[in-house]
Amino acid sequence: MMKYLLVIYVALLTGWQSYAATLSSSDIQAKAYILIEADSERVLTQYRATERLSPASITKLMTAYVVYKSIASGLLSLDDSTVISAEARAMTEGSRMFIEQGSRVTIAELLHGLVVQSGNDAAVALAEAVAGSEQAFVELMNQAAAALAMTDSHFKNVTGLTQEGHYMSAHNIAILARAIIKQFPEHYRLYKEKSFTWNGIKQANRNTLLKTDPTVDGLKTGYTEAAGYCLTVSAKRHDMRLISVVLGTKSKAARVRASEKMLDYGFSNYRLQTFYRADQVITRINVKNGKQDNIAVASTDDVILPVTAQEATQINARLVVDASLAAPLAGGQQVGHFEIRLADQVLLTVPAKILSSVEEIGLLQRFWRYLMAVISDFFVTLWQFIKQTVSAWF
Repeated sequence: MMKYLLVIYVALLTGWQSYAATLSSSDIQAKAYILIEADSERVLTQYRATERLSPASITKLMTAYVVYKSIASGLLSLDDSTVISAEARAMTEGSRMFIEQGSRVTIAELLHGLVVQSGNDAAVALAEAVAGSEQAFVELMNQAAAALAMTDSHFKNVTGLTQEGHYMSAHNIAILARAIIKQFPEHYRLYKEKSFTWNGIKQANRNTLLKTDPTVDGLKTGYTEAAGYCLTVSAKRHDMRLISVVLGTKSKAARVRASEKMLDYGFSNYRLQTFYRADQVITRINVKNGKQDNIAVASTDDVILPVTAQEATQINARLVVDASLAAPLAGGQQVGHFEIRLADQVLLTVPAKILSSVEEIGLLQRFWRYLMAVISDFFVTLWQFIKQTVSAWF
């Protein structure tokens, strides 16, 4: 389908200075990493972010996400309880909540054990409460991954224990972390809990950045021999939230240092910049067969992006409209979309709408416009011919 384009350049005043221009893989010793801004999902830095790697206990973010969706759908509630099975109790490898077989535990308590203590036993118990078995729950995990467009993820278990064919990418983990934060803020609050006690055993949250950085409020650690030390973190400073993911570092300290470097890089170099507000007139267009000329076009949403001081002066908006667009049109109708660009890179796409209705002209007016267009084209062509002829003479 043919499109026509209109480019609108944006002039901005900025009030900050940027610091380190880049963050290279040599600065962060990891198999893969990524840093995104949570609202726009803009990638601020990345390295091998789509590579499929063993995610260890970061898997439990998807375990939790499916439980949250089940609660939202009314399948179960936080106050519901479930009887702990032999299969859940048998999860003695790796981190545990230390739940006892045959005991009744609420969904809320199991979520504490999953999120704060990273309990493999809690993960299996939750899976059984939702789907009847771990394998049935794993199918729900893969369905949820597909719905989130996590194309570089596949799950074989609910715990993240090493298994062939079980993998995630750093980029997909960031997508999942964002989904939890945005879709389930009432559950996300649990990720900043520093400890949880169950069965007389108090366990600290393994995300030590919760203790050292007050702006950090989640999310999850992971470790297996195959995966290395992994960490996904979210932090909010002022009005901007960043999500970092680091996979495959060599130690607990290394994953913390890598996360700190990425967060400091992002918050030091980027600020949220409002380019347009929803319903703000960005440009005007003429509509085929429309009575009105110069119809105001606006974004349906606020256009807010994280940018560096240098980038803020280089952003432009490009309106992409269907060339077959014609009257009549209703006010508020979507007529295309704006591409918010930095050079050739599309940073954000937002729907574009007209702010007023456009009535259709009658047949006589159409004929008159057509005739005027033909006459205009004739004289333009004639003028070009005359100029070329005169130029040839001299």
